[in-house]
Amino acid sequence: MAFGKKHKEALKKLRESRGGVSPELKAYMAEFKSERNRILAALKEAGAATVPAIAAKTGVEASRVLLHITVMRKYGQAVEAGVDGDYPQYALAAEEKKEATEA
Repeated sequence: MAFGKKHKEALKKLRESRGGVSPELKAYMAEFKSERNRILAALKEAGAATVPAIAAKTGVEASRVLLHITVMRKYGQAVEAGVDGDYPQYALAAEEKKEATEA
């Protein structure tokens, strides 16, 4: 949903009236984006991978990888792509693959 200029200005004023965004939240969001980008890159390179394999490749804890994969599946960005031993494999959804190659 795209917001117009008035909405953006109103949100900016609201943030400022509440003290802005905390440094802790900014740091958390920066780390979250970094993790997501590393996971996307690993899936783009591997095609399909398990959570432990993604964690090993990216340096992101397996529990955090699972959180990202769960959210990505919920929003149609990732899909199950088979099984490797006891672990399901995940891959980028077709639309995400297209966007990842264009970027």
